[in-house]
Amino acid sequence: MTISSHFISRPLDRTAPHFTARSLLPAKSDQVWRIESGIVRSMTWLEDGTNVVLGIWGAGRSANPFPAVNLTSLNALAELRQPPYL
Repeated sequence: MTISSHFISRPLDRTAPHFTARSLLPAKSDQVWRIESGIVRSMTWLEDGTNVVLGIWGAGRSANPFPAVNLTSLNALAELRQPPYL
């Protein structure tokens, strides 16, 4: 599942911060991350502790607001998430 680009409003910051491989992207319910370079994987956990991969994203894609681990070094912009009707 991916978040369509029409959900995205404006970048919170025009400079794409650099994150190292295996670091976590901060997860906030009101924003998504637009990947400028690198690869990120978002995950969740079931009640029994099983890990579930929600998606893997690369450059040009928007990652959802779930906990995400950078699989490579990463540059990403935080953007406010907007409903599609706005």
